[in-house]
Amino acid sequence: VIIWLLHTNIFMSTTSRIMKFNKDVTPQRRKQRKALFQAPDHERGKHLVCKLSKDLRDKYSVKRITVITGDKVKVVSGHKDHRIEGEVKMVDRKKYRIHVEGAFQKSAKADSDATKKYIAISPANCIITEAKLYANRERLLNKNKKWIY
Repeated sequence: VIIWLLHTNIFMSTTSRIMKFNKDVTPQRRKQRKALFQAPDHERGKHLVCKLSKDLRDKYSVKRITVITGDKVKVVSGHKDHRIEGEVKMVDRKKYRIHVEGAFQKSAKADSDATKKYIAISPANCIITEAKLYANRERLLNKNKKWIY
């Protein structure tokens, strides 16, 4: 359904009721995807976030943080062998995926030549059970505590 607004040359769809206030941000899906896939490396890290486990959420008062190499994660969905727990071995910013220590597949070669190949897992399907803390990360997590009443 399209509504013609009086005295203007603007068509407005009743299905899209959200008004766009920032003219620099587009709501178009194709442009959002293009921005995601052409994002520079420092912006890609912002998309690589995992939820925190219940005890870490209570401790730091934060729902999710950026995943880094060394965090211990649990795969909760999206993989045939889900419920894998392990340490993050590599964060692939180019493909927006992480490699977990326990999630691997063997090559199809003979058993003597079998090599392990890590399976790329989306960080949205994981929960951080133990966070690797260094000075800056710990400061960021503790900064949010003072805002809780």
